[in-house]
Amino acid sequence: MVLSNAAIELYDEIPHKKEKPKPKKKVPASGGAPAELTSGVIFTAIGAYVGKHPELVGQVGSSYLFKLTGPDSAWTVDLSGGAGSVSPGVVGKPACTLELSDSDFLDMTSGKADPQKLYFGGKLKISGDVMASQKLTFLQKVDKADVAAALAESGGLSGGADEATPSAPTSGAIFTAIGAYVTQHPELVGQVSSSYLFKLTDPDSAWTVDLGSGAGSVAAGKVGKPACTLELSDSDFMDMTSGKADPQKLYFSGKLKISGDVMASQKLTFLQEIDPKEVEKALKEMVDKPSAAAVAAAPAREPAAPAIFAKLANRLTEAPELADEVQATIRFSISEPEAHWVVDLSGTPGAVIEGELRNDLEVHTTLALSDEDLEALASGEAAAKDLFQRSRLSVEGDISVAHRLGFLNNLA
Repeated sequence: MVLSNAAIELYDEIPHKKEKPKPKKKVPASGGAPAELTSGVIFTAIGAYVGKHPELVGQVGSSYLFKLTGPDSAWTVDLSGGAGSVSPGVVGKPACTLELSDSDFLDMTSGKADPQKLYFGGKLKISGDVMASQKLTFLQKVDKADVAAALAESGGLSGGADEATPSAPTSGAIFTAIGAYVTQHPELVGQVSSSYLFKLTDPDSAWTVDLGSGAGSVAAGKVGKPACTLELSDSDFMDMTSGKADPQKLYFSGKLKISGDVMASQKLTFLQEIDPKEVEKALKEMVDKPSAAAVAAAPAREPAAPAIFAKLANRLTEAPELADEVQATIRFSISEPEAHWVVDLSGTPGAVIEGELRNDLEVHTTLALSDEDLEALASGEAAAKDLFQRSRLSVEGDISVAHRLGFLNNLA
């Protein structure tokens, strides 16, 4: 039977009651809502268990990639060598890949869903060394204390990481390094005379490398009308640019799809000339702050924060009861461009204040995010939880307030 013994009953290790859902109660600003159990919490607890039980490597002798969707995340559980490890993202070449939704993973680990039924119902896909999936019974032994510790540390928003950790090169660092290389070699425009759109998956991202005009540029997202589009996974892109994977083999194996001006793709050999030191430099800049190259390459846009908070002020005038649903004062620290706003919802009718916090107000929560991500949050294109998982939203103070941001809905 496939994965017949891997019904991971982590919830049974934590005291809880199985009751019918009850209407949500308002949470006082000074209280804090109970943290939410997420896939990130589970994997953090698994990592703690593996750290305490290195003998698992000898018992299991395999590695696993969990690819979750809605929200997307990936985790590698490596028990094939060393002391074993649990890491966010795709690490190495896992022997067995398990694909399922984030919610089905949580149901499976809580015992609400049977792995075998998920598999035969098409909700759980297993590829690679399928037999290795039967060795996952150790997950049943994860210490409840580790789960509780991971849950407390997460504050209720933490989830899986669908991006590589800051200590490892990422596709974003590669493209930032490419941007620096293009700046240093403007002659590439004359040599290549084309523009490219790279569409990566797992995690999803898009980058435009324009060598068809001006001095050339590299920008996040789709810019203009690129002549050639290349579609491949993030990991295959990393292997291709590092020389581990041959582009031609990726193409003929179906892992690299090229559309538009296919011949233009043969002019991308310069990608292999990128200095590894430039990648390291770009990676460091991404950790410390947005790189100058990335900021310069980003298309100009009008700040969204002023309009969003102006609409919020009007909304509070029309519906002052919104403050009762939040009962907190929130400081928004906006970047790109830098701005500060305070939303006082600690009492009716509430107020929106531009600038730093007034001396007579006590801040309960500080939310730090970019102007663009604020716009995505206010328009419904992104959820606070997803932004938090991608390290694009930081929360300080009472993290439960980050669950009560409905007052921003449809403001952009």
